[in-house]
Amino acid sequence: MDPLDPPVDPEIQPGPPEAQPANTIESISQPGPVSVDKDPWETRILLRAFMGSQGLRAGWSVLAFVLLFGIFAGCVGFVFFHFHLVSNKKGDFAPSDAFFSELISFLAMVGAGAIVALIERRRGNVLAYNLNGPRGGFHFLTGAVSGFAALSVLIGVLALGGWLHFGNVALSGVDIFKYAALWAGAFLLVAFVEEGSDPYAGNQLLVGAGRDRPYLRGVAVEGKG
Repeated sequence: MDPLDPPVDPEIQPGPPEAQPANTIESISQPGPVSVDKDPWETRILLRAFMGSQGLRAGWSVLAFVLLFGIFAGCVGFVFFHFHLVSNKKGDFAPSDAFFSELISFLAMVGAGAIVALIERRRGNVLAYNLNGPRGGFHFLTGAVSGFAALSVLIGVLALGGWLHFGNVALSGVDIFKYAALWAGAFLLVAFVEEGSDPYAGNQLLVGAGRDRPYLRGVAVEGKG
């Protein structure tokens, strides 16, 4: 080293890094809870009143079905009466009147059931109401045959006991089969409407109760069967 050179300050070595407080590191790695605004109490009450764990409550489904059934029946009935498909005369009990009168209720039931199925997120499929089970055609045919046989036995017993009397034959030829088909269709619609709409309310309430109460699910299934 030349003595004429200016003096050089000694190099200062950096010291060890300062340890940061542990609580500071934890506060950075673990962010605090995010504040979530709760729904107003009015909204929570309405949601609890209308919605359950499985969607719309069964009681509201029944009420919607009843109201929609009345609306559809009024609209279809107005059209049928306008086109004279149903007679306005009292005491007129022709098979065509009986058929179209029951068809009003049947169409109203199907329309109301389809809309309620949409509300309940069943894609508007009315078969979802206990109608999509296995061997449906077989069960329908066996039920129709057994019902016809039971009514035939009842008519026979009434005739043998003198409580029912047959009059003279007023039809012949093709008319016999024509009127038989009309009456069969009319009473088939009666069966569809009675078995489809009357048990709807009780069935829906049982199913709705079974959603939150497992011990009622068996009752709901038996009621549907």
